[in-house]
Amino acid sequence: MVAMVFPAVAPVAGLFTGPTRQRTGQRRKVAPVWVFVSGYAVLWTLTGGVGYAADLGIQSLPGRFPVLQTHAAQIGGGLLIAAGAYQLTPLKNRCHSPFGFLMVSWHDGYVGAFRMELTRGGYCLACCRNLMMVMFVMGNMNLVWMRLHAARH
Repeated sequence: MVAMVFPAVAPVAGLFTGPTRQRTGQRRKVAPVWVFVSGYAVLWTLTGGVGYAADLGIQSLPGRFPVLQTHAAQIGGGLLIAAGAYQLTPLKNRCHSPFGFLMVSWHDGYVGAFRMELTRGGYCLACCRNLMMVMFVMGNMNLVWMRLHAARH
């Protein structure tokens, strides 16, 4: 999960270094880039763990409820249609640009840097939740699909 979303944090980490260098000259408390990126890594590691646990639970349901197995293709197709429809709505456009987020959400220090990227990661998760749903429908984070998704970013 972290490897898949890392291409989305790499450009932001580059943006983070500019204000960090500027603030160092002003003798403000600044954090290294790895602290900033670790907020993102922690969030997506936890998300992957929750997603994996949910997937295990979902996979056990057809044994208890055979009707789910009978309609698995329709359920998966419905989830894919819902995810695709969301991508076309104005809600998707509400996601923050990385530069804009850094401009309005800057916090100095180690805790501030970690919190900034944890918060931005939360925005990314909210914006990409449907794509994550697609990843699970396509096969619990299948590496081929993850690579295709990562290439999109």
